[in-house]
Amino acid sequence: ELLAGKARAQAVSTAARIGLADALVGGPRTADELAAALGLDARALDTLLRFLVGLGVLDAPSPTTYALSDVGQGLRADRLGPLAAFAGAPE
Repeated sequence: ELLAGKARAQAVSTAARIGLADALVGGPRTADELAAALGLDARALDTLLRFLVGLGVLDAPSPTTYALSDVGQGLRADRLGPLAAFAGAPE
């Protein structure tokens, strides 16, 4: 359970650092679309996205499409404010 907590925190921190929530503000996108927009490997990103769906940070309106959940909205840069550095997002 301790290691699972670390994995959850790391996933949320990584999502904040790469700007995932901001990339999803315009609506649902596929892992390939997000990877292209963020300059990341699509397969690795898809693993993170699926994990974040399990945490409730993202929704999956279809098996290959991801969207922000209400929880995930809190990771947007304009909502993190001073917590950005703590969460891993650029300030």
